[in-house]
Amino acid sequence: MFNMLTGKLDSICQKIKFLFNGEEKNHTTKIVMFFIIFCAVLVRVGYLIQLQDNPLSWYASKNPAFDSYRYIELAKEFKNFNWLGSQVTRYSVAYSYIIAILYAIFGTNINVIFVFQGLIAIFACYVIYKCSILLFNDKNVGISAAFITAFSGTLVFYECSVSRDVLIAYSNLFTFYFLLMVVKQDKKKILHTLMAGFFLGVSIILRPNILIIFIIPYLFLNIKEAQKVKLLRILLLLLTIALVLTPLQIRNSIVGKEIQIESQGPMNFWFGNTYKSSGVGFFGLSTLSDALTKESKGSMLKTVAIFAREIKNHPREYSQLYLRKIKMFFNGYEIPSNFSFDLFRQLHWILRFLIFDVSIIFPLALLGIVLTFKKYAQLGLLYIFLFVLSFSVILFNIMGNYRVVTLPFFIIFAAYTLHWLVSLLKQRKVAAFCCAVMMLAVLFIYALPDNKIIHTYYGSRIRSIDYANLGSAYLDDFATNYKIAGQHRSNGLLQKSAEAYSKAAQLAPNPYLKDLGIVYYNLGRYEDAKNAFTQFLNLKPELNNVNIAKYYLGLLEK
Repeated sequence: MFNMLTGKLDSICQKIKFLFNGEEKNHTTKIVMFFIIFCAVLVRVGYLIQLQDNPLSWYASKNPAFDSYRYIELAKEFKNFNWLGSQVTRYSVAYSYIIAILYAIFGTNINVIFVFQGLIAIFACYVIYKCSILLFNDKNVGISAAFITAFSGTLVFYECSVSRDVLIAYSNLFTFYFLLMVVKQDKKKILHTLMAGFFLGVSIILRPNILIIFIIPYLFLNIKEAQKVKLLRILLLLLTIALVLTPLQIRNSIVGKEIQIESQGPMNFWFGNTYKSSGVGFFGLSTLSDALTKESKGSMLKTVAIFAREIKNHPREYSQLYLRKIKMFFNGYEIPSNFSFDLFRQLHWILRFLIFDVSIIFPLALLGIVLTFKKYAQLGLLYIFLFVLSFSVILFNIMGNYRVVTLPFFIIFAAYTLHWLVSLLKQRKVAAFCCAVMMLAVLFIYALPDNKIIHTYYGSRIRSIDYANLGSAYLDDFATNYKIAGQHRSNGLLQKSAEAYSKAAQLAPNPYLKDLGIVYYNLGRYEDAKNAFTQFLNLKPELNNVNIAKYYLGLLEK
């Protein structure tokens, strides 16, 4: 009897101990997650404060050469009670509608966009934590994923830019989370299906994708319910997506007599897929891409047929093109579109502090993909999102802003690798840890920025045009505010403009020596201005620029 009571008492003690340990662990997890979320907020607020001294984003919003100008101008038209708008655009107008709503509520200020996107990023830190737990049943993996997301310089850079790409990335992440909930949870499946359809619809109206083609068979095979119920859930998902897409399609049919969400797909495809294409950015665009765009007439079938013909006629060039694309997709260089990540990192120390860019995330993620291969059954949906989105980027054109949509899914694999490495250390498996470090070293070397390709297509990691745009932005800030800014601040803006143009002129003397000379003239550095204009004229520039340089030289000689 005594032994039986002792046994029961011991059993109860074990259960109490387990309960309290569980509560302690949950409490610790909550504290850690709160700290990560707090740091994510702090980092984004700090970067936004630093960004106020950089006029480039504001300059771009006023300059038709930048994408942000087109988004914001159309948003202003929507905000002024013309909610259909008058513009027919090749790109989706959904992002402009989002900006218009923000402007209507909070006022016309570009910072409103950055704050909105930053708030979504904060929520994404928690969602990626939950996704990782659902996939691996391990909170430590979730914490690692949230930590990487919070301290990703790449994500922070795009969150504080007028770019739809980071919203696409997070819409896809939220879609992924709710689809996981549909498959893995028994409760609220209707709500989760509706939310998944909503966020996938948002992703599609921001930029069309083909995820749904792969999601439907996955759901059919993995939802543990009767066949009729599966079909109803898939139908509900499709109807929700259709409800999100329909208003934009109606708008386009009224304004432009077209029902397409975006019509620049064929053009963007041929930018990166002629045998003369670089495949990296929009460098080296040729008349051939225009000709093939016209020949395909916006038809997918014609595009595929023409593409097959081109590959047959130029197999060597296309094999080199796709090897270069794959190399640069996994490369640590953030291929610039309107803005250079490397330039902003040079200007703002917070971005330098945020170490998790693609050169760190991708090697960790690639090792994570290898490590989790045996878990393919439970990671099917993650593979779908990762590979479909990555393939879409490689198929079209490698750009930093295109590639960012894949980042949340690479982060989940990278988080698993970090957790695995820590577990090896805890278990004192020194040999296995050393092998893993050597594998990572090889992957890190592969992901290092490819200086040969960068030099061939861009000249340097920060392009001459990036420095020139920064110089123009400071000059524009000076021209706008010199009457109220005071002499000291005005001279400071001109000095910063001169520094930026000087760097641009070192990389591309023609035409930027002319712009440098103009800034020197406004600073009163007349001898430097004269030297810049003289050197510029020796380069035999275009006639219009020649006349500008001669005009200033004439002023200097008076």
